[in-house]
Amino acid sequence: MELRSLHLLLFSLSLISHVCSGQTQEKLKPVLSVAPDGPLTFLGGSVILTCVLLELNVTFRWFCDAAEVHRSQHNQFIIADVQKSHSCSYRCYGSFEHWPRFSFWSNAVNLTVIQRPKALVSVTAAGNTVTLTCDIQPSGNTNWTFIWFKDASVVPVHTEREITVTPDASHTGNYSCRGETRPDPLRSDMSDAVTLTTGLSGSEASLSVLKLLSFLLAVCPYLLASVMLALRCCRSHARPDGENDPVCCYREDGQST
Repeated sequence: MELRSLHLLLFSLSLISHVCSGQTQEKLKPVLSVAPDGPLTFLGGSVILTCVLLELNVTFRWFCDAAEVHRSQHNQFIIADVQKSHSCSYRCYGSFEHWPRFSFWSNAVNLTVIQRPKALVSVTAAGNTVTLTCDIQPSGNTNWTFIWFKDASVVPVHTEREITVTPDASHTGNYSCRGETRPDPLRSDMSDAVTLTTGLSGSEASLSVLKLLSFLLAVCPYLLASVMLALRCCRSHARPDGENDPVCCYREDGQST
């Protein structure tokens, strides 16, 4: 308790010294910023808190609410794996080896950690077109830019919420999307993939017709022979001598006559 009181006393004396020595508040007041910009960040993501102070040989100190959470000779505090416990109001100040010993407090930066939203792809068919729609759940009040992926690559021309394709072979594949914010990207989780399939293309249909014609030409001689035999059987019943044609006429016991 006595050490904390001593620390506060030294800090107060340092502020008085700033004024007495004529040093300006602009020079000795740090500016704290956060990247990605904005009060929201996603669980499991990363943020960088930068404390800018126009002095040399500074030890930077960051506070989450009233508790000191980081101290460094570098002016950046990187949180690589953001958790719910990182939601608080951050401020920083600098301490010096020379007199005055401390800078002013920086501005406050509020950070709120939320669950990372997930993208969802829905499919709507209308006539000869298919529309794929990317939604972020929950979307909140974030202005999203949508990035589409086809199979393993980015679909470069589509950054809108919806894309419309025609049902041909060039558009078959697995489609997925995610949301990003601008200018500093916060990314949603990737959506599950939606598989888009189409019927036969024109070349595939032509090839199928050719295969069918080839098959018919191959069996045509056998079909022609069968037709000729059937005609001979039918004509045998109309012979003037009343005799049956031995080629195709049989008794009921299965023996030829």
